[in-house]
Amino acid sequence: MISNDNGGLDVNRSNNWQDESPVMFLHHHMTHPMDATNGSGSNALKAECDQSAMQTRQPYYCVNSIMIARGYAGWDNNSAGNFFAIRPSDALADGNGRRNLINGADIGVRDETGSEDGGGMLGMEVDLYADGKDVHQNRMVQMITIGGVKSEAGMTVNEGLEIAAGQNSFNFPVNISGKFNKAAFASWAATPACRDPNDLGTCAPGLWLGDNQRIVLDQGQDTYFGLNKKTVRLDWIVNNLMALSFDRNANAEIRQNLKVDGSSALDTGRITTDGDGNLIVASLRSGAVIATHESHFFYDTYTDPEVGIRRDAKFGSQGISSIGDIHTNGDMAARGDISATGYINIGTHRKRELLVRSVPDGTIAFCSDCRLNQLKGVFAVYHLDIRTWTDAMNNHLR
Repeated sequence: MISNDNGGLDVNRSNNWQDESPVMFLHHHMTHPMDATNGSGSNALKAECDQSAMQTRQPYYCVNSIMIARGYAGWDNNSAGNFFAIRPSDALADGNGRRNLINGADIGVRDETGSEDGGGMLGMEVDLYADGKDVHQNRMVQMITIGGVKSEAGMTVNEGLEIAAGQNSFNFPVNISGKFNKAAFASWAATPACRDPNDLGTCAPGLWLGDNQRIVLDQGQDTYFGLNKKTVRLDWIVNNLMALSFDRNANAEIRQNLKVDGSSALDTGRITTDGDGNLIVASLRSGAVIATHESHFFYDTYTDPEVGIRRDAKFGSQGISSIGDIHTNGDMAARGDISATGYINIGTHRKRELLVRSVPDGTIAFCSDCRLNQLKGVFAVYHLDIRTWTDAMNNHLR
């Protein structure tokens, strides 16, 4: 039944049959090519809401499709707008080759005023309204799925969602606001393709960033990490301070403090590693240093941040515990104990070298040409009050 109600068209079918024809079928025979660059093209159906006859320019809501559904539970769905573009199986039978793109839904807006004050624009709005919690987990605002026509597997799609700006730009291509309960982005249920499942480097990445693209961890953009294309380094920045940096050979450079355990730290210095994995240290202060392999400390001075002057490199209050060897090219001083499970080799000096050297009180050295009890080789101790060296029995060196 077709009726006219106040200028509107009402098409009413009172029953339905299997494989019936649609309630309304619009068939537009195309006879001439059309240029769709202006957003119009050739329309089989066009709707327009005109407010020019309204006496007052108040907001109004104009829609062209509303469906009231009372369907029963099941897998079938009820759609207010169901758009499906089908390329039929005989589309290539005429021998004219590949066809142009078919589009399930092309939705867009155009502001032709040429002004920034033309008004707001929204390309597409997808809303979901309901009450109560999603206890059955069957509410979804938007779904993108792919599938085969003749086979359930093997078909591939290059992109699931593309956001393109061309010569223009977005402020936020994707902007999430409001509360989320589990994760703003989740890919844990996705399976990456891997050439070798035992080699992570052969697997497709879960997140793929380009050069100079950062991952920012705070609203002020002061803490972030990313690949610096100019220096070819992976940099970790904390409160706008370089904290950790890796070069292309996986060498690490620590610019700030390195926490060793809950109570000790390596402080006020610069710590790097060379290509062989050796630790290169500019200065260490206020903490214990634990070495399980040979460690080379190549710098003998550091700048004291409290007074701004150069000092000898010192290892602070908790001492040094070493399972391996410790080498230093400069002086090493400790305010606490120095212990080792192996030998301590303090080096050898000749007597004439010790007598002309000014060292702190209580310094111990091995005098290779000094004698005690007819034996050559003596441990020597420096006494600041008398400004001389003695053997372990407080005798002058002989």
